[in-house]
Amino acid sequence: DKADGVPKRCVANCDHLRTVSRSALVKRLGVLKPDRIMEVKRAVGFALRWEELIHVQREVPG
Repeated sequence: DKADGVPKRCVANCDHLRTVSRSALVKRLGVLKPDRIMEVKRAVGFALRWEELIHVQREVPG
């Protein structure tokens, strides 16, 4: 929802990942906040068994 940086409720299912062509991505729905991006990275890392993503830390500017 808006608190998460997107205008409508939505979900990212990181258990069933698949690739899509960039041309299929026609409209940006919004921008996720850093904390939510970190959660998505961890979920993708878990699905792919990619240790660097599972243990990713939020980047602190400067």
